[in-house]
Amino acid sequence: MLIEQLFNSVEQDDTIIAAADINLFACAQLMTANNIGALPVVDDEDTIVGILSERDVMRAIVKNKDSFFNLITQDVMTKQVICCALGDDVLEVYKILVDNKIRHIPIANNNKLIGMLSIRDFKILVM
Repeated sequence: MLIEQLFNSVEQDDTIIAAADINLFACAQLMTANNIGALPVVDDEDTIVGILSERDVMRAIVKNKDSFFNLITQDVMTKQVICCALGDDVLEVYKILVDNKIRHIPIANNNKLIGMLSIRDFKILVM
């Protein structure tokens, strides 16, 4: 099975994104309000420049407790983003998630964001 098939089979809302210069607290609120664990960070042309995870936010709170509200996304986002493509094999991508201990992976074409998958989306593999 290909990522494209998995992506088309899971219920998808529009992918919620963040810009690198957005206030980190606003991103945390956005993640909480939409019950999502990560935000792809994109530039004006939808090129992926980072990913902001719950872990990134928690680390920022602990490391910057006095200045947390002054931080912006690019201060704490993960800049080395692991992405997959629509033509990738689902099992190989699942292995990437497990091996790298990540729960979210952007789907990209030429580093342009197409969508996002969560490790929960891979439950179809065991059903």
